[in-house]
Amino acid sequence: KGAVKTGFDADFVIFDDKTEQTICADNLFYKVKLTAFDGLKVKGKVEQTFIRGIRVYCNEKTEVKKGFGKFIELEKQL
Repeated sequence: KGAVKTGFDADFVIFDDKTEQTICADNLFYKVKLTAFDGLKVKGKVEQTFIRGIRVYCNEKTEVKKGFGKFIELEKQL
């Protein structure tokens, strides 16, 4: 984390800040399709998402299989 270059762990998104869209519960990537934002008009849209440098989401479709995610435990700091 901390940089987008060889050898670093890159998680980032490509974001279009001009696209307008309406939030719809049916299009959410949640198990529970309940949101207080259903029907809300917003400006901006995630176009692509990269996790550990691998593209996992593009054009409203997930590109990796279920279970791709990896839990990283937070280190305790003194």
